[in-house]
Amino acid sequence: MDFSYMGVATLERHRVLSRAIYGDLLINYTNAYISKEDCNLVYTGERYNDWNYLSLVDIENVGIDMDTFVADVFDHLYSVVPDILIFHENPYLISNSTVKIAGNPDLIVEIWSKGNKKDERAFKEYLYTTAAKTEVWYLTQNSNTVKRFKGKTKLKSLNLKNKLTTENGLCVDLRNVAL
Repeated sequence: MDFSYMGVATLERHRVLSRAIYGDLLINYTNAYISKEDCNLVYTGERYNDWNYLSLVDIENVGIDMDTFVADVFDHLYSVVPDILIFHENPYLISNSTVKIAGNPDLIVEIWSKGNKKDERAFKEYLYTTAAKTEVWYLTQNSNTVKRFKGKTKLKSLNLKNKLTTENGLCVDLRNVAL
């Protein structure tokens, strides 16, 4: 990604928000798998073809036995890198040979900045709606509003000036980084 045109304030705000969310989740959910921009979440379908065939991989419904999926399919799937994801209650599978994870996270967080192109946003927003079990939060760096979705359902927005809680009870306190 080319960051040459992005102001330092944009990069700094993204760093502050992602560190605050990640740190709060690590402290409060020690038995969860939490990733901050370092894990590839796999999906089926192709980004540049018909989006109707896109879907995050639900490991409870892969359609083949798990050994075959791991040996023949997993490492060949396309992937996307969310800013933050957490698996707390929902099952997941980590590849043994690549930095890939399959499953429907309990929570995905995207922190949009000027560096996120319109087509990247549209792609990720569509892809994340394919996981009915996953709550997704979208933050922009110049706002305290957190837009929320669970699958295709739009949920009530949250505000960084309050504690943030998912429908399933995951809680993140970002009041100290609110604008």
